[in-house]
Amino acid sequence: MLNWITRYQKILELYPELLAENTSVLEVGCGQIGISNYLDKQIVGLEPSSLPSLSPNLRIVSGSILNPPFAEAEFDFVVCVDVLEHLARSDRRKALANMLHLAKRVLILACPIADNASTYEDWLASWFLFNTGFVPNWLLEHVENGLPSLNDVISMIHETELAYSFFPNEGIYQHYAAVLLDHSSFPFISSDLGHHLSRSPHTSLISGSDWDKAYSYIFSIEKGQVRKPIIRMDFPGKANDQSARSVGLYSFHHPGVKPIQHTNFINILCGSDEVSRESSGMSDDVPKVVNRLFNKRWSELSGIYKLWVDQAQDQDLPQVVCLSHYRRILLPSTQSDHHLLTNSRAMFYQYASLLDVAELTRRCLDEAVVFAPIPVELGCPIYNHYALCHNERDLATMIDILVEKRPEFLEYIPSLTSDTRMYAWNMIALRLEWFNDLCDLWFSVLLEFEK
Repeated sequence: MLNWITRYQKILELYPELLAENTSVLEVGCGQIGISNYLDKQIVGLEPSSLPSLSPNLRIVSGSILNPPFAEAEFDFVVCVDVLEHLARSDRRKALANMLHLAKRVLILACPIADNASTYEDWLASWFLFNTGFVPNWLLEHVENGLPSLNDVISMIHETELAYSFFPNEGIYQHYAAVLLDHSSFPFISSDLGHHLSRSPHTSLISGSDWDKAYSYIFSIEKGQVRKPIIRMDFPGKANDQSARSVGLYSFHHPGVKPIQHTNFINILCGSDEVSRESSGMSDDVPKVVNRLFNKRWSELSGIYKLWVDQAQDQDLPQVVCLSHYRRILLPSTQSDHHLLTNSRAMFYQYASLLDVAELTRRCLDEAVVFAPIPVELGCPIYNHYALCHNERDLATMIDILVEKRPEFLEYIPSLTSDTRMYAWNMIALRLEWFNDLCDLWFSVLLEFEK
């Protein structure tokens, strides 16, 4: 069935260790074939009722994952694909704990997520009822039990205190195209599918879901990798050198935009050609000793990158750095937590005259204050917002790189999938040493992602 091929394709790409001859594998909810169709070795499958195996590579054991008939750490890998949604919500934590109990090395869990798929599952149930007169049991269980949300699964996994990663699996179009082809009266599917499997069993016939919304996600939990504790920085005390205190307020511009006329602000033109930069009268985003950050869309990032790499050479940045945009300007209030964020130049000039630069510098240095705009209320979790506007695969890849480089950031993953408020636009005022730490984090991850 096409639907089975699409659900296993990315798992096999991401975890080639499953193919190794000397690794033992248990598949929970294997059906009569499952992943064994793609592995050239014997594996064990667990099904709640007795089923005949249709694969020479699969030995099926009957039993429940809520009370599994296996020993602790009996299998190197435990694989569970599209099973969680068939369990009652109250049983899902116990099932996850039992699967981890059976895995010696890694648990690979995949399931559809409610964030993207719930509406489609309701529609599919209606389609089946209208076209066939009944709704398949597997789909009834999806609807009745409710699909887990991305945050549901992340929260359950996070409680284990083990290291984990997650990645989009099937796309919405990919999944439903396969389901509808499998269950409609479209001719030739069986014969053509057999021909495909004989040549290339690991490759999906329905591919290219990178820019699609994800129907399901793959979650990988490593048994031997305990999450590192959060690194808590001690806030440094007051700066000793009172005479050298200074603040730099930077505004980043697109080509063709009139610079901000204010003595406190340094205007930096991002992403333009050399002629435009010279004629603008602004500083450019070209570092002194390294290549310029590629900036096709003229974002502020290449300007921030230039500030960071240049000061590392010359040590000429001020002790406090404040980053703004030409149309969204951060004016920190030193009297309250409400910092002005405006895209009105008239309002900016009105309030800029009230900015107490000396007090801003003092609070950043002596009180370890970090100024940022008030968080934006998105109306949905941060992760869902990004996935809706951009690309889920990109975001999951970025998180994977981030956690690999800085494992302590895994602590904050649940906030991405649950918090609905976001600090936006890379606007911030903070001490120079923290600016350097932040840039080191940003650009090490971004440049690795670009590769």
